[in-house]
Amino acid sequence: MEDWLSAIAFVRTLDGIKSGAIALWGTSFGGGLVTVAAARDGNVQAIIAQCPMMDGLASVFEVIRYAGITHVMKLSAHGSLDVGRALLGMSPHYIASAGRPGDVAAMTAEDCYDGYLALIPEGVPNKVAARISTMLMTFRPVSEAHKVNCPALILICEKDTVAPVAAAEKAAKKMKQAEVRRYEMGHFDIYQGEDREKTITDQLAFLKKVLSA
Repeated sequence: MEDWLSAIAFVRTLDGIKSGAIALWGTSFGGGLVTVAAARDGNVQAIIAQCPMMDGLASVFEVIRYAGITHVMKLSAHGSLDVGRALLGMSPHYIASAGRPGDVAAMTAEDCYDGYLALIPEGVPNKVAARISTMLMTFRPVSEAHKVNCPALILICEKDTVAPVAAAEKAAKKMKQAEVRRYEMGHFDIYQGEDREKTITDQLAFLKKVLSA
C-alpha cells in the first residue's frame, strides 16, 4: 500500500497529468489493492477491480473446501519456515505459485496450473515466497470497501476458483458508486482471447463515462 499511495502522489506532480482524472486498475490481488488504495487516498476518480481478491480469509476457507485442511497446514508450515529464514537474514523459501491439485503451491484449483503458466513469459519462474501463506488471512480489502467514494467497476468471473465471488459481491455492495459486470468464465480466462476482449469493451466504456468530465 505504501507503493500504491506513493505512486499516486508522485503521478499528481507530473506535467501533463490531469490530477482530477486518475483511475486505478488492478487484477486479482491487485484488484483488492486498488480498492484499499482508493479508500485510503480518498481522492482518486475511479477504480477498476478485475476478478478481485477481496477477502483472503474467505479464500482460505475456499482452499480448505477443495483441497482440505491438510493442504492448508502444509502451506502454513512452508510459510513459517520462510518467515523464520527471513528473521535470520537468510534467503527466501519458495513454493510454486501455481500447481496441480495435491501439489504444494499457492494456487492448486483445477484450472490454476495451466491458466497461470499460460500467462508467464518464458524464463520467469513459477514460484512465490512461501510467507504469502501466513499473510493471506489478514488481506481483507472488503473491510475498507465502504470508504471507496469514487465510481468503481467490479469485474466478477462467475467460475473463479482463486478470488471468491461472494467476497467481491460483498465489497461492491459496500462501495457508494459500484458497477458490477459478471462473466461466465474462470479466473484466468479473463486475460486472453475473446474473454479478454469482452471485458475490455466494458472497461473502456466505464472509463470514458467517469473520466470524460
